[in-house]
Amino acid sequence: MGIDYRLIRAINTGRCFALVGSGPSNELGFPSWSELAAGVVEGLHSADVGIDEASYAKFLGQNKLPELFRLAERDLGDRAELLRLMESLTVPRRKGSHHLYDYLVRWPFACYLTTNYDDELSERLGAAGKYFTVLRNSRDDLATIREGVTGTVYKIHSDFTEPEDVVVTSEDYRGLRLTGHQYYRDRLQQVFQTFDVLIIGHSLEDPDIGLVLELAKESASAEHPVFMIVANATNGEIDEYFEKYNIIATTYHNAEGERHRGLIRLMSQIDLWVAPEVPDRVPTHRPVGDEEIGRATGLFLYRKLAPSADDAHILDAALSPVVLSALEEHRKLPGISIDEIAALPAVTAIAASAGNRDAVEAALNELDSRSLVKQYDSRYWISESGLSRVAQVRAVRRQVEDQALGQFALTFKEAAESLGAAEVTTELANSARAIIREAVAEVFQRRAMAITNRVIAGQSLAAEDMPEVFRAVNRASGVLEDRAVRAAFLEAGRDLLVTPTAEQQEYLAALSQGYFLEHLLGLDPECAEIRRGLFDDTFWICDSSVLLPLCALGTLDHEFALDLFSRFRARDVTINATSRLMGEVWRHLEWAMSFVERHGVDSIEFMTAALDKDGFRQNLFLDGYIRLSARGDVGSFDDYVNKVCPVGCSKSGLAESLGRFGLNVLYEYDLGDLSELQGKIAAYRQSRGTWKNEFQVIAEAEVLEYSRLVLEGDIPVPGMKIGPPKKSYFISHSRVLDKARRDIDTLISWTPEAVYRLVTSLPGAPIDAALLQQCMLNDYYYAGVSFIDRASYLRFFGPAISQSRLQFEEEKDKYVSAASTVGAEELEADFEATDDLLKPFFSSQMGWRVARIAKYNADAASASATEAKLDAEKRIRDNDEQWREKVKAINAQNIAAKHNAADPKHVRKRARQAKRRKGKK
Repeated sequence: MGIDYRLIRAINTGRCFALVGSGPSNELGFPSWSELAAGVVEGLHSADVGIDEASYAKFLGQNKLPELFRLAERDLGDRAELLRLMESLTVPRRKGSHHLYDYLVRWPFACYLTTNYDDELSERLGAAGKYFTVLRNSRDDLATIREGVTGTVYKIHSDFTEPEDVVVTSEDYRGLRLTGHQYYRDRLQQVFQTFDVLIIGHSLEDPDIGLVLELAKESASAEHPVFMIVANATNGEIDEYFEKYNIIATTYHNAEGERHRGLIRLMSQIDLWVAPEVPDRVPTHRPVGDEEIGRATGLFLYRKLAPSADDAHILDAALSPVVLSALEEHRKLPGISIDEIAALPAVTAIAASAGNRDAVEAALNELDSRSLVKQYDSRYWISESGLSRVAQVRAVRRQVEDQALGQFALTFKEAAESLGAAEVTTELANSARAIIREAVAEVFQRRAMAITNRVIAGQSLAAEDMPEVFRAVNRASGVLEDRAVRAAFLEAGRDLLVTPTAEQQEYLAALSQGYFLEHLLGLDPECAEIRRGLFDDTFWICDSSVLLPLCALGTLDHEFALDLFSRFRARDVTINATSRLMGEVWRHLEWAMSFVERHGVDSIEFMTAALDKDGFRQNLFLDGYIRLSARGDVGSFDDYVNKVCPVGCSKSGLAESLGRFGLNVLYEYDLGDLSELQGKIAAYRQSRGTWKNEFQVIAEAEVLEYSRLVLEGDIPVPGMKIGPPKKSYFISHSRVLDKARRDIDTLISWTPEAVYRLVTSLPGAPIDAALLQQCMLNDYYYAGVSFIDRASYLRFFGPAISQSRLQFEEEKDKYVSAASTVGAEELEADFEATDDLLKPFFSSQMGWRVARIAKYNADAASASATEAKLDAEKRIRDNDEQWREKVKAINAQNIAAKHNAADPKHVRKRARQAKRRKGKK
């Protein structure tokens, strides 16, 4: 699933609390709760204490660990003995990593709450140069929790230094629920009412978090959500977390035995957008000069600005724009020679190879044919038309850059204001512009170099660490002084890279593709290697990373996938896919159809899935439908499915539909026994923490085997003119097959971005900036970054947003009255500050919370009434008992009187007593 950017903004404010469980300490080698319990049982055996084995086994099996510790306390006969035993076990048992703590201490949390007994959190903070006061769970310690508190670690279950306060046994947990510990509950409720909270390192099954979650359930509010990062949660479980505990959960996949690998990957993605806590005044990248940026962007814009009639010939002389720009200083007779031009700094800066002279001569001939240069007696000088073209390219380049960075500065200023930063001055805005300009240019330059070096060397083109683009922006923000300003810089940087305006798209395309062309020309000035390497005697196979957007009409990167296939078809080259890879695409469509059938497109569930929330991974078919529906191109979801599969909605119909774009599906061949190959792929994926399921491994094994059989001539390939192909290229974001391939060195994995940049470098239609942006978005998507077409989503969900405003007005007074922690004006301000696409969730949460509080109050009133009734009945019973005792006494007296009246002895006694009383008178 994608990252909830509400969480990132909450962290970046510097006012978020982190509730840290045992996960980070487990990573270091400290025992988990279950391991600690097992250690206690082992300690009891070593101490030769007679124990009830069945009870301990049952408590362990049912995860009733506080009950187990209570039993151990009784068996040891002394609480102090139990705590000494547990303290001796609370040490690292193995050498572990500390990645989780690295992230936790680097992020700007205001305070930390922890249920851990160890001191690792405070020690890691100190090692990072951040001093935090350590407090425990006494009344005085918790009294320091207040609005604005920072720099404190609260050990809410205390630790072994405070034996009377440490929370270990079930009796300790029961004690926290008693009236004497009301201060404890009040303070934790205050945390959830006042601050955003991130729960990490816990699961809902952890026995040490139960009470905390109960308090969160009754305290957290719409304006201060509780976030939780949890492993392997299903959509149903995430719904339950929200309904039962008011928790917004982000989940990640963690296979058994991986020890937090999935959590570390998720935190590394979040880290890209968390503002550095301590400013870094030393830039982490080399300064990028105006001349270098101008040269790179000029290469792209020169071709884009060329007359369309000449498009097919421009890259026949690829160095034309470089040569033309270099000749700007040579506008007078007698001009300069080809050798002198090849030696000019502007030319050698790009293409310094020995073969430059031929490339320069080709460029001059192309420029001369278009009257951009003049020549006489093998000497050349720039013409007036050439000067005009150079000036045009320079002016457009400056305009494109100014519009892109100017928009960045405006977004930066708006984000800074919303994050509570001081006024953004013109000087600060200009500084931010310069920083983002250098950071993006530097990282695109390195990526371009990596891709082109691999092309010429014939190496695999894997994802060149696309998150590095975001890391570069994060590092660059470190030179800014204020944390809120750094956070605003990151938000504006994300908008620039992920949701750019048209002008910003043009700038990013010019910069990234310009650098790519620059390095490509430096290694292959005539693009001869690219022409031969891409299409001659080559078998292409593609995975779902391109098939999905190609099939999902209307989705954000559909046009890029379509253009990629079109450029292959224009050169009579076929892209293939296996039937199993097609099956993956079909499952995505099948899921979307089933989901819409169950929930419809007007439900909050549909909106949740579309916005990639609550455990959902973005489905491209839902995205495509929303975008086409917002444009008015389709009506119902069934209409959309019919456009996707015009020949029939089935797996085979989908494959046939994709054939219109030039895809050839390789149907079943006898591939033999692939178990060994599958085992090798599975082992590699498991070692890297990327194993998902058996289907994934089988599909990749089939790709390898198909490639081998095709290259050996055992399987014919459409479009091959002479014999079997000599090379096999796999378009994929994964390099797994390069690591696991069997007996063949010719399968090479290239990312969709790399392939697209190469294909668009060849003669033909110039690349469109929007398509190149879609190409980069495809890489972002598979690097874990989610994105939507905001304008389309606002149109599509407009009715739901309008309804949420009505619901807010209906529930506002009820909420304020029920919650009693926030005023109406404050709630209105929170609602208006909420993103429009999130307003329906805000309103539904309010309604849900009002209903929950009403139920809680009704239950409490019912419980109170029941208690009063029981008290009355008890009093009646007590009164009845007293009356029965009186009746019993009277009856006893009457029986005794009758008995005495019938007893002659007693009668004579009573007569003598009466006679004596009479004599006394």
